[in-house]
Amino acid sequence: PRGWPVRRGLVKPSEVVEAVVGWRPPACTAGTGGGPDSPALFLAKWRGRSHLHCEWVTEAALVHAGAQRRMEAWLAVPRGGGHLA
Repeated sequence: PRGWPVRRGLVKPSEVVEAVVGWRPPACTAGTGGGPDSPALFLAKWRGRSHLHCEWVTEAALVHAGAQRRMEAWLAVPRGGGHLA
């Protein structure tokens, strides 16, 4: 996925999501190793790390990391397509 890895699994307690900077709807995530029922992926920017270290994570991983409000805020803003494919 365009240079950013897809994280398999949950976020460590020491990792803090600073921002959600992109998302891929389920229709766009089928090519990342999942099937047509693949979950949406969100591009997470980690606190204390540059944007080079962003990773695609699932909604479950964001909720586990305590970043549900950041994810919801990202989805609430109309972006004219709003996803990175």
